[in-house]
Amino acid sequence: MATICLHTLWNLRSDFIGGTERFLIDLCKELNVLGHQSFIVCSNLNPHTKIEGVSVLGRVPPSHQDRLIKYGDDFASFARDHIYPARACVAAYKEVSSYVKDQLRDLEFDILHLNSFSSAAFIASKNCVVTNHENEEELDTFWHSGAFGILKAMIRSDKNIFPPHNILCTPSFHYAQEYSLDMQRNIQATPLGIDLHRLQPSLRPRQYDRFNVLVPSRFFPAQKGQDVALEACRVLVEKGIKNITFTFTGVRFNYSSYVEEFLRRANDSGVRRQIEIKTFRDMQEAYDLADVVVSPERYCSYGLSVSEGLAHFKPTVLTAIPTYIEIAQNYRHAFFFRVDHAIELADRIVDAIALDRRIAVSEGIVFRENNDIRDCARNYSRIYRSHFL
Repeated sequence: MATICLHTLWNLRSDFIGGTERFLIDLCKELNVLGHQSFIVCSNLNPHTKIEGVSVLGRVPPSHQDRLIKYGDDFASFARDHIYPARACVAAYKEVSSYVKDQLRDLEFDILHLNSFSSAAFIASKNCVVTNHENEEELDTFWHSGAFGILKAMIRSDKNIFPPHNILCTPSFHYAQEYSLDMQRNIQATPLGIDLHRLQPSLRPRQYDRFNVLVPSRFFPAQKGQDVALEACRVLVEKGIKNITFTFTGVRFNYSSYVEEFLRRANDSGVRRQIEIKTFRDMQEAYDLADVVVSPERYCSYGLSVSEGLAHFKPTVLTAIPTYIEIAQNYRHAFFFRVDHAIELADRIVDAIALDRRIAVSEGIVFRENNDIRDCARNYSRIYRSHFL
C-alpha cells in the first residue's frame, strides 16, 4: 500500500468538473479500491473537502490566498496574473514550480503524481510520476504563443528539469511519440478511461418530431469549436431540418461574454430557436436527453466528452484530430469531420441520426469494455510498484 498525492495546480469544484479533474477523481477512487491511500491536492481555498468520497486538499500558499479571493471563481485569470509570469523562460517555469512546492510543503506521501509538464518542471521529488494533460495549443492559448515550445527546448537541454527517475506519461500515443522525439525523453502513453458505474448507458425513445444534439464540452469556442456547431445548425435549418435542438453545456459564470456573443450570432443566423445553453449538475442527464453527441474541438489532449458519448451508446460526431482518432476510429458509431468544416459536420449529424441504434448499442458495449478507468488505475498502480515501491 502506498500513499499517493495526485496534484493539479488548478482548483477543483464539485459543481464544475473538467476533464483532467474528472480523471483525477476517478483515478483516485480506483487507486483506493486497489488498496492505496490516495488524495488530491489543488488550489481550492477550502482546505479539506470530499468530492465523490475523494479527499481533496485545498493548498493555496498564504502569499496568494488574499489575491485568489479577489478573483472569486475565475481561477484561470488568477493563474495568469499571479502564477504564470508574463513570458515563458527558465525563470518563469521556476516561479510556477515555487507555487507548486509551496502547495506540497509539509505533506507526507510515498508517491507524487503531477498532471502537467508546465507545473511539474523543477519539482525534484524522489518518487514522481508526471502525466501531461496539456498540449502545445492549450498551453500557448492559456499563456502565450511559444510557451510550450520553450518548455520542450528546456527539457531537451537540461535533464534535471525532470530528473531521470521521474516517470513521464501522457494519455495519447500520438503525443507520447511527439513529445519523446521533441524532448528526447521516454514518455509513456497511458490511455485513460471512464467510470462505467458513474456513466450508465441509456436509450432515449426516438422522437422523430424532434432531435437533440448535445455539445458537452466546456464553453470556450476558440478551442472547443461551439462556433462550428452553431454554423452546422444553420446549415441544417437551411436544408429544411428545423426539428433539431443543439444543447450546449459547460458554461461558468465568467463565460458570460462568450455566451452573449454566441447567442447574438445564433440570432443573426436565424437559429436562435434551435439553440439551448444549459448547465447540468450531473452529465448523465445531458447524455440521457441526447440523440447525437458532437465534439467539434480544434485541439485536445484526450477527449473525455467523446469517450462519455461513445460509452453512452450515442452516435458521436467528432473532429478528425489525432487524439479523437485514437479513441474512436475503430467504432462504427463514431463519425469524423475535418476541423472547422461546418458543412461536413452537418452532413455527419444527419448520418449519425440515421444510424441503426442496434449498431450504436453493440459498438458502445465494446467501447465500454476497452475504456474502463479501472484498467487505467491498474496501469498506474503497476507503474508505482515497479518503479517506487
